[in-house]
Amino acid sequence: MAMPVESQKATRHIKHHFLPHPERKCRASLLASRVIILYSLLALFTLSFLKTVPGHIPGILGYASNINIQDLLEKTNQKRQEMSVPELAINPQLTSAAEKKAKHMFEYNYWAHIAPNGTDPWSFILGEKYDYLYAGENLAKNFTNSEDVVEAWYKSPSHRENLINGKYTEVGFATVNGVLDGYETTLVVQLF
Repeated sequence: MAMPVESQKATRHIKHHFLPHPERKCRASLLASRVIILYSLLALFTLSFLKTVPGHIPGILGYASNINIQDLLEKTNQKRQEMSVPELAINPQLTSAAEKKAKHMFEYNYWAHIAPNGTDPWSFILGEKYDYLYAGENLAKNFTNSEDVVEAWYKSPSHRENLINGKYTEVGFATVNGVLDGYETTLVVQLF
């Protein structure tokens, strides 16, 4: 059965791009020098583009510039208001403890409430001489804005419990940039 003319033209077109032509002493057109240069430039452009945008595209690791303590406080208090729970006030001791916890995670390269050496979140709170009856901790990483951080905490049952716990009256936040497991990221720590 003979191939239709249109199909023959398409096959010839594909062969021209992908297969060398010994009878014409030329390479496949996709392997020509000018095309290889174009591929190289496209690859370099793509790599340089990806290195410049990691903190601005959700899901890509990198430093986040749109997470700040004031927004975290406002978004947290909005969630508390929705549940008829009194607002939290920023406490400088809790903020300092949260910052030390974030730096500790970068220094010892871990992502957990309890450090590999056994250091728990309360150690950082007590280290700031903050007296408490109840305490809690929420952690976040790889987010690009405050709203998404608080929304993720709210959707997680254990984090939500901390977020709307009426026993907490004060809070401290830290957002710290660094390298964790070889990747640049922003850690967010919330201590109650």
